[in-house]
Amino acid sequence: MSQSIEPATGPAVWKGSDFARNDEWILPLSSQDLDELDAALAAIQATGKPVQDIHAADFPLPTLGKK
Repeated sequence: MSQSIEPATGPAVWKGSDFARNDEWILPLSSQDLDELDAALAAIQATGKPVQDIHAADFPLPTLGKK
């Protein structure tokens, strides 16, 4: 039996046009921020966990996480 897929609707749905005229949602990242992201990614990759088993505590962002 085939299921019909309907587009998502409502106030929680984001569209490109919602962001096109405003850049307040953009968070500039410093080189230190990018290094922290790289270190967190390396740490989680080293665990070998499948993506569905990764939790926030597994992805350490001590400085960037506060932003």
